[in-house]
Amino acid sequence: MSTLAVRSAEPESTLAYAAPARILRDLWGHRDLIRQFAARELAMRHRGSTLGRWWSVLNPLLALVAYGFLFGVVMPARWHALGSTGEATLATIVLNIFLGITVYNLFAEVVIAAPSLVVARPQLVKRVVFPIQILPVTSVIASSVYALAAIVLVILGAGAAGHVSPTLWTLPIVLVALWMLILPIAWVLAALGVFLRDMPQIVGVIVGKFLIFTTPIFYPREAVPERFQILIDVNPMAWIVGSARDAVLRGEMPNLTALGIIIATGAIASCGAYALFMKARRGFADVL
Repeated sequence: MSTLAVRSAEPESTLAYAAPARILRDLWGHRDLIRQFAARELAMRHRGSTLGRWWSVLNPLLALVAYGFLFGVVMPARWHALGSTGEATLATIVLNIFLGITVYNLFAEVVIAAPSLVVARPQLVKRVVFPIQILPVTSVIASSVYALAAIVLVILGAGAAGHVSPTLWTLPIVLVALWMLILPIAWVLAALGVFLRDMPQIVGVIVGKFLIFTTPIFYPREAVPERFQILIDVNPMAWIVGSARDAVLRGEMPNLTALGIIIATGAIASCGAYALFMKARRGFADVL
């Protein structure tokens, strides 16, 4: 009498998961699903509202007015004028602050939401064979749509002020650095959030209460006393925000060396973060 042996699939090694070719092949193979889920997330944000996706334009416009009043009138800061070393106008102050908060919000929105990405969708883990590793990618894409809409408003505002930055072509490099910073963090936090349910609160405090104030968003870097500038220099978001302002508003070349380091480090970190997520996902169903 023959015997039927049933064996569970052997888990792949961490190094196999971390292979860049494996990661790119996996994400490219699920590109249609990534696009669909990103579009779904965008639709869900304003589901049931009358204006729908028009809020992607109205929200940054309203924020622009609010920041202009608060930091240009109530609490004015000293900023350099666009493309010069003179004193900034109210428009310059508003555009500098608005661009900084737009770039930071893209980072903060994805990172704060990351610990809940898997926890909020247990049905995808338990009942369906679904590539949940794409969830952080779809979150980055969906949040980037709103950030890009706001950045376009900044570019139009700078053009209306008579300044078209000659270094605007470097903006895609800045955005790639930002995405490469966000993605590995999102993969790691999405995995940890399944096992450590306090992660949303911890990340919210760090990103929303601490990191935002060590990133020169509401003030120029030059306003920080020299002995405290180390807090700015070790913060990669400070380099990205500053580079975005250089590219869009100041007409200066961003620090390509710093951006290159962030991109290279992010690429390596993404491989490790993806491998960690794929190894950890085998235990998601038991916890959820």
